Amino acid sequence: MDITWPTGKRTRGFDYVVGAMERDLSAGVRHRIANVVAGRDVAIWETDLISPPEDPFHCPPGVVWALFLDEGRVSRIRLFHPRRGNALRRAV
Repeated sequence: MDITWPTGKRTRGFDYVVGAMERDLSAGVRHRIANVVAGRDVAIWETDLISPPEDPFHCPPGVVWALFLDEGRVSRIRLFHPRRGNALRRAV
């Protein structure tokens, strides 16, 4: 799996993303799914990132995951951090 991070950094495989999520979770950051859109070849997840009260700026307020599918499995991920004040809003 290829991942392109909001900074433009590119990684391959699961180790880096799993490590990043484990570090955030151990720091008290929580993830909350805010919106999902899915198609045959792509799925988009909008996720709120909830930083702990003692470190309110640990993470940006959210992340958008663009998941590109190959035969039903994720082969590439592109992550985006919405700019403050420009976060995606739910269509509901």
